[in-house]
Amino acid sequence: MDKDYVPAWLVTLVALFGIAMATGFVLFLHFHADLAAVQEQKQQLNARLVSLRGEEGALKAQIPQLEEGIALRLAKLASKRTSDSDETRAVKSQLLPAHERAVAGIQSALEARSRTFNTLLENTARHRKELTQVEQQAMQNARSGEDERRKLRAKIEEQSQELEQLKRGHRKLELEVEQQVKERHERVQELLDRQDVQKEEMLSDGIVLQSRVTDGFVIINRGVENDIHRGMRFTVFNRRGGKNMVKGEVEVVATETRLATARVTAETDPNDPIIPGDHIHNPIYNPDEVKIYVIQGDFRKFSKPELARFIEDAGGMVEPEITRRTHYLVAGENAAFALEEANLNGVTILSEDKLLAKVRTIDHFRIRKGMTFVMAGDFTAVDTSVVKRFVETNGGILGSSVSDGIDVLLAGENAAEAISTARLLGATIINQEQLIHLMGSSASSE
Repeated sequence: MDKDYVPAWLVTLVALFGIAMATGFVLFLHFHADLAAVQEQKQQLNARLVSLRGEEGALKAQIPQLEEGIALRLAKLASKRTSDSDETRAVKSQLLPAHERAVAGIQSALEARSRTFNTLLENTARHRKELTQVEQQAMQNARSGEDERRKLRAKIEEQSQELEQLKRGHRKLELEVEQQVKERHERVQELLDRQDVQKEEMLSDGIVLQSRVTDGFVIINRGVENDIHRGMRFTVFNRRGGKNMVKGEVEVVATETRLATARVTAETDPNDPIIPGDHIHNPIYNPDEVKIYVIQGDFRKFSKPELARFIEDAGGMVEPEITRRTHYLVAGENAAFALEEANLNGVTILSEDKLLAKVRTIDHFRIRKGMTFVMAGDFTAVDTSVVKRFVETNGGILGSSVSDGIDVLLAGENAAEAISTARLLGATIINQEQLIHLMGSSASSE
């Protein structure tokens, strides 16, 4: 055998071993690349983990604040729901009884009219049936039919008279409705005419006694005694160079016996603010007109004569029935018909409590016991002895100088220094014109 001869199996084995080594090396390179990629991904994930832990800390720090905000919003929501529930119950308790009474009155009237209509229908059907029977009887009894005809004619005549009466009643109702419409047109025209006249003349319906420009409120010299009520709007103006200069608008927000507080809703020129002495005007307001009241229904606190006395003491007039001259209906229980009539005639409706608040208002601006007053300056419009007596009679205390502890400064002329000091101390300042208005009839007493 040739010594260089290599067995085939050995060659095959060496080849297989070489292939295995190459394959292993390739797999080693592949796994090494995968391991490097995994290591790099691990580093990225570790960096991401550190970042997420930082974000987790920041988010955990925000949790108490967010929980506090959520709790606050939940509390506000609960408060809002409670407030809405209370407001809903209050509105229902105020409006639902009146609405139910009105609906009951309307239903009662409708039922009465329905019964009347049904009765008329039944009578008509019965009369028609009787007429048919009479006609048949007349055809069957020709000899005795004349008597039946006379009876029938009598019934027909009676029904014709009833029909004529119904027509006259409807005509009368139509005339009454036409008269009411005419009266309303006259009332509307009267208000329009008054509005046009007063708009041209811009008559003064009162004056501004005190103005708080920074707060946006003014005090006017009109109150409940002058038929002022909340929600009334006035134009504020002053006369300059023979012309009326509009300075803004105010709306009444609180009323007293002879004074009212109004909110400034519009100001024409911020550099020309509303000041004491400016005039107020409303085109349909007439303080000198005597207000006419009608009292209907049953009341809990006072009787009708007592309510009438309160109205008359306040300068009003009480009439028994609603007319086009009526301003207010004081409605108690069992006054459905009067309420319907008031709505048809455009009459303002007052409850017993609203009437008492209107005609028996307590003046909150009166002098109270223990208040300290100081008089400064020259009083030319009212006698100083009268002012002193008025203050002392109402429980006030007169001081000698403007210093800490005073409540009100009564300022006459030439009192600029005292006024400046009083303003620094936060005291109320009342000039002579305001003082005369507050004193009323006492200002003219000797």
